[in-house]
Amino acid sequence: MIAASEPLEFVPHGRTVLAKHPGKIYNKGHNVSMSETTLLYKLTNVAIKDDSLVESKDDEQEWWTIREVYYKAQDLEDIETESAKDSKYEYESFRPPSRLKNDFNISIKSELMSGLKKDEAGPSRAGSANSSSNMSKKFNLNSAQNTQPNKKRLNPKTDCYYEEELYVKGCTAVWSKGLISTPGSKTSASEQRETIACFTLDNPIKHAAFADFHIDINNTMLIDALNSQIGDSKKNIKIEDNTEHIKSKTMPSILLIDNKCMRVYAMDGREYITSIPFQVKQVWPMKYGVLLEKETTPILHNATLPLSFLKLNESHNNSFSRSRTFKHQMSAKLRAESISGFDSDCPLPTCFSLSHPLDEVTPILMKSPSQGLQYYNDGDLQIIFVSSNPSIILLYDWKLGTHSLWKLRKASRDECLAVCSNMNSTVFSQSCDFVNSPMQSMGKSMNSWTGSPFHSKKGPLTPSRSRQNSPMANMFHQQGLSPHASIGQASSASMLANTMIQNPPSLPLYPDVCIDHIYTDSQVIRRDPIENPKDIKAFLHTDLVGHNYLCYMVKVEGVSKLQIMRLKKSHSHGQSSKTNIIVGWVSSVMARDAVVLEHLKMMALIDETGNIILQSGNNFVGKVHVGGVLARLIDSPYTKRSTFQSPFPRRSSLLPTRCDNTTFDDSALHLLSPVPHSSASRIEQKESLGVRGLRDAAGSRLSVRFEAGQLYRVALPPPARAPLLARCSAALAAALPPDVTVQVIIKWYGIRNAPGTQDLTPEQEWEMFSNMMLSLIGYDVDKSQKQTDEEVEVVTKKQRTSSDGTQDDWEYLLNSELHKTIGQSLSNMLNLPALQTEEKHRKIEEVKPVQFNTNSLLFPYTVHVFYTFHLLYEDFKLNTLLGSDLKHLSTFLYRIARDLSLDKYVDHYWLDFPTDFNYAGECDSHLCEEVLKKLVQPNYFSVDPPNIFAYLNSLMKDVDDGYYPYMPQVNDLSRDIIEVVCAGGSGRGAGVRAVCAGEGGAPASSTPRAPPPAAPAAPHCRAVMLACERGISPRDVDNLPPAVGLMLISIFSRCKADPPVDWPLEAYRLAMREDLALQAEIAETIKSTDEYMETLALEVLEKETAYSQQNNPMEELQNNEEEATGMEHMNTKLLKLLYPRDHRMEEVYSLLQSSIPVTIHLLQRPEISDHDFIEEQEKYLYAMGTRTMALPVGRGMLTLRSLPCSPTEPLTLPKLCVSGRGPPPRCNTINLSANDTSPHCLLWPTFHNGVAAGLALVPMTGSNIDSSWIIYNKPRGTQDMSTEHAGFLLALGLNGHLKDMPYMNMYEYLVKCHEMISIGLLLGLAATYRGTMDVQATKMLSIHVEALLPASSVELDIQHGILVAAVLGVGLLYQRTAHDHYAQVLLREIGKPPGPEMENCVEREGYALAAGLALGCVCLRAGARPPLAHLAHLAPRLRTYMLGGDRAPAGNQTDKYKQGSFAIREGSTVNLDVTSPGATLALGLIYMQSNNQALAEWLEPPSTAYMLDFVRPDLLMLRVISRGLVLWDSIEPTEEWVESQVPSTINPYCFVKPTDENIDYEAMNQAYCNIIAGACFALGLRYAGSGCEEARDAALHFAARLDAAWAGAPDLAGAATLEATCCVCLLAAGMIMAGRGDVAVLRVCRRLRTRTARIAARPDRAPLTHGAQMAVHCTIGLLFLGGCRATLSTTPEAVAALIIAFFPKFPTHTEDNRYHLQAFRHLYVLAVEPRLLLPRDIDTGKLCYANIQVIDLEGAMKEMKAPCIIPELNTLREVKINDPRYWPITFQRDQNWDQLKTFLNYTWCVDIKQRAGCLSYLDDPQGFLTILAQTLTLDRTNIWSAQSDNIELFTNDEKVKNFVKHYLAKEAIVGSSAGGNICADCLLLMKRKAGFRSTGLLNRGCVCRKYSKDEQEYMQSLSVVTYECVVKDVLQALPIWTTFLKIIKEMRTEPTTYHMWQIKLLLSQADSVSRRSGDAMPVDGAEQSEPLVSNEFTLAIKQKIALAFDAWEPKLQPLLRRHLGAGRGARVGAPAGECVD
Repeated sequence: MIAASEPLEFVPHGRTVLAKHPGKIYNKGHNVSMSETTLLYKLTNVAIKDDSLVESKDDEQEWWTIREVYYKAQDLEDIETESAKDSKYEYESFRPPSRLKNDFNISIKSELMSGLKKDEAGPSRAGSANSSSNMSKKFNLNSAQNTQPNKKRLNPKTDCYYEEELYVKGCTAVWSKGLISTPGSKTSASEQRETIACFTLDNPIKHAAFADFHIDINNTMLIDALNSQIGDSKKNIKIEDNTEHIKSKTMPSILLIDNKCMRVYAMDGREYITSIPFQVKQVWPMKYGVLLEKETTPILHNATLPLSFLKLNESHNNSFSRSRTFKHQMSAKLRAESISGFDSDCPLPTCFSLSHPLDEVTPILMKSPSQGLQYYNDGDLQIIFVSSNPSIILLYDWKLGTHSLWKLRKASRDECLAVCSNMNSTVFSQSCDFVNSPMQSMGKSMNSWTGSPFHSKKGPLTPSRSRQNSPMANMFHQQGLSPHASIGQASSASMLANTMIQNPPSLPLYPDVCIDHIYTDSQVIRRDPIENPKDIKAFLHTDLVGHNYLCYMVKVEGVSKLQIMRLKKSHSHGQSSKTNIIVGWVSSVMARDAVVLEHLKMMALIDETGNIILQSGNNFVGKVHVGGVLARLIDSPYTKRSTFQSPFPRRSSLLPTRCDNTTFDDSALHLLSPVPHSSASRIEQKESLGVRGLRDAAGSRLSVRFEAGQLYRVALPPPARAPLLARCSAALAAALPPDVTVQVIIKWYGIRNAPGTQDLTPEQEWEMFSNMMLSLIGYDVDKSQKQTDEEVEVVTKKQRTSSDGTQDDWEYLLNSELHKTIGQSLSNMLNLPALQTEEKHRKIEEVKPVQFNTNSLLFPYTVHVFYTFHLLYEDFKLNTLLGSDLKHLSTFLYRIARDLSLDKYVDHYWLDFPTDFNYAGECDSHLCEEVLKKLVQPNYFSVDPPNIFAYLNSLMKDVDDGYYPYMPQVNDLSRDIIEVVCAGGSGRGAGVRAVCAGEGGAPASSTPRAPPPAAPAAPHCRAVMLACERGISPRDVDNLPPAVGLMLISIFSRCKADPPVDWPLEAYRLAMREDLALQAEIAETIKSTDEYMETLALEVLEKETAYSQQNNPMEELQNNEEEATGMEHMNTKLLKLLYPRDHRMEEVYSLLQSSIPVTIHLLQRPEISDHDFIEEQEKYLYAMGTRTMALPVGRGMLTLRSLPCSPTEPLTLPKLCVSGRGPPPRCNTINLSANDTSPHCLLWPTFHNGVAAGLALVPMTGSNIDSSWIIYNKPRGTQDMSTEHAGFLLALGLNGHLKDMPYMNMYEYLVKCHEMISIGLLLGLAATYRGTMDVQATKMLSIHVEALLPASSVELDIQHGILVAAVLGVGLLYQRTAHDHYAQVLLREIGKPPGPEMENCVEREGYALAAGLALGCVCLRAGARPPLAHLAHLAPRLRTYMLGGDRAPAGNQTDKYKQGSFAIREGSTVNLDVTSPGATLALGLIYMQSNNQALAEWLEPPSTAYMLDFVRPDLLMLRVISRGLVLWDSIEPTEEWVESQVPSTINPYCFVKPTDENIDYEAMNQAYCNIIAGACFALGLRYAGSGCEEARDAALHFAARLDAAWAGAPDLAGAATLEATCCVCLLAAGMIMAGRGDVAVLRVCRRLRTRTARIAARPDRAPLTHGAQMAVHCTIGLLFLGGCRATLSTTPEAVAALIIAFFPKFPTHTEDNRYHLQAFRHLYVLAVEPRLLLPRDIDTGKLCYANIQVIDLEGAMKEMKAPCIIPELNTLREVKINDPRYWPITFQRDQNWDQLKTFLNYTWCVDIKQRAGCLSYLDDPQGFLTILAQTLTLDRTNIWSAQSDNIELFTNDEKVKNFVKHYLAKEAIVGSSAGGNICADCLLLMKRKAGFRSTGLLNRGCVCRKYSKDEQEYMQSLSVVTYECVVKDVLQALPIWTTFLKIIKEMRTEPTTYHMWQIKLLLSQADSVSRRSGDAMPVDGAEQSEPLVSNEFTLAIKQKIALAFDAWEPKLQPLLRRHLGAGRGARVGAPAGECVD
């Protein structure tokens, strides 16, 4: 009988919660709907009985389900990882996406392609208040439906099992958790019960379940159908035939279904509301979502109403639900349509699948050999059971009375086509619509959802929508398809229209799931009718030996029995990897009820007599004894009560609670009396109090239901509690046949868990187990124990007769357990001779052979068990934590080995425990020869005992010792250690051999004796990977014996210097590379910007990052006093590290600040009046204001993405101050007069100021900058604030933060028709969705472009700036798509003629340029690829626009422009002044990098002076730029290449004195300047961000040359031309040195920016215009781009963005937008690329310097010093941190290149590990201290005089420093008298003596004694090993070496075999290392790592052991002679293995 735990009364926790629930449980109001108009519907509402009676009866109905969840600490990380993957592509569409985008547009093909490429998955994250990610993290809601425990062992500190309860009553469901099985950290709070969530619906809940939905799209038939409708054969999507192999992410959820709809509450917070178009009979969670079993429909020709009509109505709560659930509620018209709609031979599907809440429910297929492929449409079939793992389904046929088993899988493509090819999809519509559908009534109106108000909190992204808003419906509407009236898709009105008016749908509803027939039971079982589908009970069961069963309860004629179906796996023919399920046999057991106990691998049954029994498979385990159950049968005051209450404590749901003491009745005390209490009613209550059923089984717990209805929760005990017994049970399973194993385990379970054996020590438990094993082998355990007792009586202490001691007292002490335990160690410690007991006490060896039962169960397997336990014994030696179990196991093995006459095994155990056993010569077998001959020896048994230490020793010596035996699940650790050591290069011909012990067969497999030759990795690298695969962690290495641990660490440390770059995280930890492990962890976890910023926000508190600020209190004080400049956050430690020796950053801050009034340093001369002086100050201020208004663009570059913003604080915009102040001391304020300035002069500077403020933002939390925060920052003030907000919107769009902006918010912005707001929003929107062809963004932009609207559209009054921004926005949106339609439109817009209205005649140049740039973006590099047919006409037309020609028709707006313009007359030819700039750049962008010589000739400058007169000089610059784009590869960073762009006819006349009157020198000079500037600009584009000093010098050379000409002879080319071209050259130099803070370029910028007004000393220098100042300050911003964290890219998209942003025509004043819209100046952001490699010390957490090495694709190597900006990644092959002070880190292409991209994209710090003895460059710039430390390292003699001060030089580890301080530094302060040098021991001792009141306590010196010689020697040895480990940077070996020192110390007094083997293995390892180092050939350049095992130190250990051996020699001589003599004389003629032959 099995003793269960104390029963606790069970009360569902949900019942307790509902008692306090604030809302009502039932919705008792009638839902009145329009569909009640039909007569039949009204008739169905008639009921004889009163509704109140029905409802009062239903009020008591409740149900709940309990499941067990396995929780691992790693699950929380998995949640974050999955959420990162979800959020990475969370906002790919313009509107919050679901699984398919809501808007399928013309670009559906590209969206599907991107979805397939990016693995885009997941509905948008819901914003409901009651479900958040915090809740899921708190309650670990990521637990999937399959709650099977993992194969890995349970970690009691972090892992646990707990139970979850889903309780349903009425309209409310309660989800709770509790009863943690092993709460490692919360032992005191294990009784806490937590309610996770409470869900209340409008209607009663009919079904509730835990389900796992799938996020990914696995229905490839849908994608195939969509792709076929697109009709693009070039980009056809590859359709998989089957999607089983595709990994999909699951979404654990709770599913609730009422009579109207289905609600899904995902664990991550998302909520879904979906209508189900039929009444659901039962919900079955499965592997691919859920199965929905539909209420079966009667035969159609039976039109009469059933007699059970009223009875059916009684089971529902209100009229609405009653009417919807009745089976014959359809009207006659609907029934007629249904019958005529399809053939009666085609039955309707009755089971459907749903893989995601927003998917359509699809019918499932059945495939059987007899009936072929068909739909699941048999109404007689009922689902009995569905399983996820394995994916099977059990069906019952009511007509035939048979059970059948089916395999549940995904439907293949061919099966879907075969079923859906000839069948109209309206069949599915009718199958779902005409029966039972609450949504499909004929009289239903449009407001179909009126009756069900969904009260869930809907956030902006909550996908709480009905089917009418499903993505599938919208998708088909977008495609012009009629949405197939399938499974609950649209509202009733649309369904009605689809049924009557529209054509049949063109897309059938393809099935998603198919079931394959496996087995049909031949036995016919006529089940009794099932009243409630929830009463069906079936489960999977795995027995004690791993056999699988499917069990299901069957009730036939009132008798219940359990059917047990044996499941087996078979491999398919020719497919060893694919397994099929077959059924072995079916048996039945009479049982009232049954549940499965997964932890115990047993079933609990209730037999016919009402007893609870345990069964495993078909094996009976035992009856269950529930304590106190019999006492309840006695008549007592408890049983007399109206409600039965138990005297046991109640159990609220899953957790025990305290018993209420106030309810205790004294009258129940008679129950404690042994005299039974007689009562007449006792016999009657016995019948009513029997066990009725079992339920709610979870793990090893179950609930017992009694006849009276009460529930009690009991827990069954585990099979074994001690780890030794658990391992022994597993060993028995490996050694014995399955049937024998089951019997042994069952017998042990009954013995161990018998009543009264609950509290046993591990020793007592092992004694019970060993006695059971001996009795099963055949020993007479009782008799042997009696003999032992008699022997003990000989030496027992007799009764004392006098007060004097006797000899017997002494003998009693010698034979006591205490003496046996500590006598030997005590005598060794006191140096006393060992006591010898007399021979009379050795009677144990002289007994006669014991009686042996050869018929015992395990007698035939005695040798099998012995050998298996011996392998387990050897495996225990490898775990120091299990060392205490060796003694128990050796006692058992010694007895069997002695009786089997296995002398070698006996000696083996005697050597391990010499004081407890006798060796083979002194012991005889207790078994007779006849018994020994009956034993069977397995073929894998060896006479020589396997010894793991001896085998490892042979590996170290490279001795071929054969294979080591290995049994799975017995000695796995031995196998792992041997294979790792062999993989590391040790051992010759070594390996393990797997033996098939369970069947006693031949060896199954073995590891190869030699490493595979194909493995390219080094041996030690293979060893690390093998150890990682086997799950060996550094913690496991610590648990190994010291010699074995040192062996592994030595192998692992060999690959520390240069490990492979693609290793997993665990491998780097084994190799002791914490830096690489951390980076691998970062690469795995950080997948999105959200996670990066969230992690960064946490890291900045502990470590230095790129955003860490310097602590400068003076600056903070200054910032508080003055106005904010927007650059306060730029004072980072990174910039201090980049520029430590100068103040360039402070200078840049002062150059770019625009919020502090400028100081006007003008002195008033005596002859100037005050009025004139004020005017002079205002003129000076105006000149300075021109420069100030140009600063914000440069400041935006400097502060790009550098300011973490808080979501709870508004953004503070720095002011744009154009006022000034006088010189001190007056400092009077000076403002510009209104007459000197335009009213709109500050409009665009304010816009730029807002852009600069917005560009600086970086989201600080784990979410993007969302729309609510944007609206929160929306100004409520003046017009200027709105202009700044317009720039703010543009900045957010450039950084991609407008993806979250809802349409309504955009509409609110655009409806105001504010020009600046519209420009900023449209451009930002286009930048956010660039290249995506997003439909909604296209619509929003097209409204503002007249050419994209229909000809009949209403003309809109749109400002010109908005038109220009919209045109370029279209180009960005369709960037590099080569879209034919938009290319045609933009081409026409370049040559758009002036219209009759005046607004079409102004600033046409800017519009044409925007159209040309947009065309270049759309067709970017289209000419470099094979030419596209629809783009062939672009080049000729653009050539016309560039060089001149006839005008083409104006397109769809031709009629509007027939009249011509009243202001401009252009004639029939194109206006080159308008069209040439845009067409020239469009040609360059289209044919970029094509190296097309023919096109380049079009763009060459004119070669003659005559031709030069026909070209505007500034257009020559654009032609040279475009020519450079076309001939991209020919650009060279030299001055000669720039000069070569100038025609030879122009060069002689440039910047020379005019001499020839026939030459136009001004035209020549202007042409020269523009050609030079264009060539420099092309040079800047080609080498943008590269830092090429040759290119920079060339650009600066021509800038200086033009500047000199500007100063010397400005009239030769014109001051404006020289100014513009000089600024272009300077801007090119800035692009080249972007992000590098180059001082040479900065000096030129500082000199040019000072030209603000004419100064008296230099009146010839004209001041710079506003545009020139903007160019100069843009150059400064580029030099320090993003705070020197980023640079520019040279991808085609980036080059296009740079041309748009830095178009070489700058505004002449602040309002100038004629040629180029000023908002375009900020599009450089699209070309920014972060490429800063930032190293950080992993130990200190501080930024540091490190030398790096980059290798390009050609193999050229370049040395750099980080932190630095590295070249573009597409040009590199390898990036390596190659510094002698740090361990190397390598990033290689095609290996861990994505990891490097992650670090660069997020400016993440690369953590590097400092080598031992090296200091950082900040602490030791010249390396002098490092050289000193390395000198100490290389000196081999210094190790023996290691000092604590030397050790501290090599490490920053606090643990090592504390170890040195407390253990090694004490000797230095012993005896010193200096104050404060007292050691901790003496301080504590003196405090105890003198107390705390002593004043001079701390002034005393250390008074402890001097160390003895042995202690000094031990201290020196400890210093030596610490120095060794620290110097070699292997701190993991320090505990191992200290263990060796302890072994040496113990060897002198208490030697053991274990210690001897450790020393022996250490010496063998040292010999192996020295031998291999001598044989190895040194490789040049390779890092030579010193061996971990020092030869000198090993020899010292060997010498100490030799001295100890010499001291033992006199004592050992007689014992050795005795042993050798006995060995020669004992059984000379008998071989050692004779007994088992």
